[in-house]
Amino acid sequence: MKKLSIIGEKFGKLLVVSEVSERTIQGKVKFNCICDCGNKIQAIGSKLKNGWTKSCSCLQKEKARLSTPPNKTHGLSRTPIYNAYYTMISRCYKETNNSYVHYGGRGIIVCDRWLNSFENFLLDMGEKPSSDHSVDRINVDGNYEPSNCKWSTTIEQENNKRNNRIVTYKGKNYTMAQLSKLLNINYSTIRNRLERNNTSIYE
Repeated sequence: MKKLSIIGEKFGKLLVVSEVSERTIQGKVKFNCICDCGNKIQAIGSKLKNGWTKSCSCLQKEKARLSTPPNKTHGLSRTPIYNAYYTMISRCYKETNNSYVHYGGRGIIVCDRWLNSFENFLLDMGEKPSSDHSVDRINVDGNYEPSNCKWSTTIEQENNKRNNRIVTYKGKNYTMAQLSKLLNINYSTIRNRLERNNTSIYE
């Protein structure tokens, strides 16, 4: 069976230009590649195909840069609003963040205006209204940008989740967060009651 060549194909930022005559110790085929940044590297063909190798390493360096907000002397680095700003960026660009899979892992990004300037973020969003408020995206599938973000409380955030569960209580539909506020019952208590009783809620 004739081996299919990947010469001339693009994988991430790497353009495959030729095959390397020597094999790896495991006998794997390597290729000479040119990265978009201009660097030249050798990469194993199977790692190019499965997406493991996407650049000369400049892509990883760029992600690392983006995962840390710009270091500017604004005097607010220890404030709640800067923490909200840092958390927003970390979720989108830092793969070690526990929430990355729900944000950056889904393709959610921070707009350039905010990514490059905490001051712009502060100007557009204003001060954090309270300790219970955090940055909320109006369209949960949209990016972090001025037209799609607002300050919301924990309950408002819960109401805006993609996987929100709708509960019928006394003939009306509520999200669990709305029902928590209506009945003055802790959110986790309502969730536990639903899990035990499948669909019923009682006071």
